[in-house]
Amino acid sequence: NPPYDPERINAFEAGLKSNLWNGLVTLNVAAFHYEYTNMQVSQIIGTSTVTTNAGKSSITGAEVELAAQPVQALRLDLGISWLPKAEYDEYDNACDPMLQLGNCSAALRITSDVAGHRLNRAPKYTANLGVQYEFVVGTLGSLTARGEAYRSDRLYFTPFENSIESQAAYTLGNAYLTFRSDSQRYTVGAFVKNLSDKEVKSIVLART
Repeated sequence: NPPYDPERINAFEAGLKSNLWNGLVTLNVAAFHYEYTNMQVSQIIGTSTVTTNAGKSSITGAEVELAAQPVQALRLDLGISWLPKAEYDEYDNACDPMLQLGNCSAALRITSDVAGHRLNRAPKYTANLGVQYEFVVGTLGSLTARGEAYRSDRLYFTPFENSIESQAAYTLGNAYLTFRSDSQRYTVGAFVKNLSDKEVKSIVLART
C-alpha cells in the first residue's frame, strides 16, 4: 500500500430533539456539512486493502427520526437520511483496477481524476419505516407483530461511479413475531428478513 496521510475534517451541525404530545411523539432533526482534507479512501483489490488520500471531499445532508405511539398498542418509527452532496472535490490519484494493467499498489500504477464523483457508500437517500402492534393474549402474555421496510438509493463501492462496482437502488422488508409471557420470564420469537429474497451487494472485490 502506498503511504497515506491522516485525514482532517471540519464539521458543522445543527439539530433539534423534541418530545411532543406528552411523549407520544419523538422528533429529531439534524442538518450537517462536513469538509474533509486528505480523506482516506480504501478499496479491496484482490486480497488486499489499498488506501489513498482524496485531496478534498465534502458532504452536505440532513436526517429525520420520528417515533410515535398514537395508541398504547401501536408504535411507528420512521428514519430518513438525505445527502444531496457527498462527493470528491479533489482526487486526482485514484487507481481504477478495472482499467489498471498492473497492480494498484505498484509504484507505476495508472491513476484517474475523479473530482465530482460520488463518495463511496454514500447513497443520496435512505429511508426506514417500522410498524409494530402488540396483542394481548388473555392471561398468557402478549404477541407483538412488527414489519419493517428499508429503501436505499444507488451506492458506489469505489470512486469511479462504475455501475458494475455499485449497488442499484433497492428495497428490503422484514417481519417479526414475538410472544412474551405475562410474567416476562419467557420470550419466543420468529422472524423473516429480506422478505422478497432480494440480492444486495455488500462488497465488491475489484480485479487487477
